[in-house]
Amino acid sequence: FGVAFASGESADPYTTSNKLNAELVRLTTEPLFSVSADFAARPELCESYTYEDKTYVFKIKGGVTFSDGSMLSPRDVEYSLRAALEPSSFYSNTLSIIESISSSKKDGTVTVRLKYDNARFPRLLDIPIIKEGTRGEKLPIGTGLYVPKNDFSALVLREGHHSGRIPPYSIISLVDVASTDELLFEFDNHTVSLLTSDPTASSAL
Repeated sequence: FGVAFASGESADPYTTSNKLNAELVRLTTEPLFSVSADFAARPELCESYTYEDKTYVFKIKGGVTFSDGSMLSPRDVEYSLRAALEPSSFYSNTLSIIESISSSKKDGTVTVRLKYDNARFPRLLDIPIIKEGTRGEKLPIGTGLYVPKNDFSALVLREGHHSGRIPPYSIISLVDVASTDELLFEFDNHTVSLLTSDPTASSAL
């Protein structure tokens, strides 16, 4: 199984404009919540939460490690959400409801205060969480099911992942493409196994 990767472009999950890299990051990172088929917030890196007076307190799941072996902490979540809030971020409009963010290592929590009430706010937190300080790396470090090989030729399944999930592929080849023509060529040759297209976009694809 192979997926496309544009090595010459950013893989910053918050600012990348390259759809290939944005999808790739989803294999190496996880969000606080994912959105189920019936549009409900499904906890991923969040263990539990409370909501009162425009304030959410998220308890971060314990025992979760990044691909480099370090432990996930509330600081990492705060770092990621703050990055997602930056004006240049793809998620800035989505998270514009946020007034403030803070974290507590002692309590293992992240507190988010909103500008106005929104009982469905967790559904907006389908945002990649990365290790603090790893923005700018070729592929920021995450807690996802896969980790890239050193030469970025493939993604390799992590053993003993906290989710207990066992996906169908233990290795996913990374195919470096620099243009739409290259992407279509690799797809036609079955080197790239997955191709997505937005029917509302203006691109020829």
